[in-house]
Amino acid sequence: MRNNAVGNSGQAPPEELGLSADAPGDAQSPEARRQSGQAPPRTPPRPRPRSGQARPRPPARPRLKARGRRRLVAWVVGSALGIAIGLGIGAVVQVIDSSHSAGVSSAIPSPPQANKKFVEDEEGTGADNQANILSATAPGLVHIVSSTGSSLGLGVVLTSSGLVATSAQILQGAGAVTVRVVLSGKSFPAQVVGSDAAEDLSLLQIKGGSGLRAIAIGTARDLPVGSVLTVVGSSGTTKTLTLHTGNLTSVNSAAIIGGMRLAGLLQTTSQVLPGEEVGGPVVNLSGQAVGMDVAGAGGGLHNVGFAIPIDQVLAVASQIDAGHS
Repeated sequence: MRNNAVGNSGQAPPEELGLSADAPGDAQSPEARRQSGQAPPRTPPRPRPRSGQARPRPPARPRLKARGRRRLVAWVVGSALGIAIGLGIGAVVQVIDSSHSAGVSSAIPSPPQANKKFVEDEEGTGADNQANILSATAPGLVHIVSSTGSSLGLGVVLTSSGLVATSAQILQGAGAVTVRVVLSGKSFPAQVVGSDAAEDLSLLQIKGGSGLRAIAIGTARDLPVGSVLTVVGSSGTTKTLTLHTGNLTSVNSAAIIGGMRLAGLLQTTSQVLPGEEVGGPVVNLSGQAVGMDVAGAGGGLHNVGFAIPIDQVLAVASQIDAGHS
């Protein structure tokens, strides 16, 4: 590709270098030499390389980045995370590999002042959207497993020390709780730190699972209606996730959940199923969790999903943790 500023040679034109055609000391033109009877200057011979010496290489041209089209499958190689992505309204995604981040933190994070800005490329948001979601979200998801071995729903890892937030409704009558990391399939016993039924939120502590990868946190503050959001779930199978993309339709909705009325909820057009999405995150295009799914209704192309804003989740989780520390 030719660069308008520098051309193929990689050198800037004279005006870019501050030179002038009338600068003193310039050589005479060929026409002036003919009029004065002077012979044109001979072109100096090109230096020949000495025996056994390699010929000098021409200057390398600048390399252009290739931008291929991604339609059906996109691969993400970041933090040793390789992901196969199936496109669609309710895409089922199988994760090939994973890694854990170093360092352990027990402090529940605060939401950022603003979410990351997602910039579309020339091919839209499809593959980039799902790649961002999976690389930022998948490592921080766990299955909540009952004493009978059935998956009750999802939880989101808040700290690398193993604090997990989930929906309180899925723990009712569950007995002893086990947490299974979605990517690795490793299972750990978990202790219920505390619950707030009025907020439909429970906080778990994984035993013996330090060094876990926490989910990427965003904020629901100033989240505009119409924003593209994705509900991330899992059917209970290790290394398999479901993505249901929709739009934010309300930031102050209400729903009756488990006999309790919850207000101030995010409402989306995404599918939320008990056992698969409840307790899991709803995320923005950059893969940041902006809410935790608690209920859904409808079916087919007419779905309604409800989520607690992530700012509220973190505030309640901090209160529960502080009350039991």
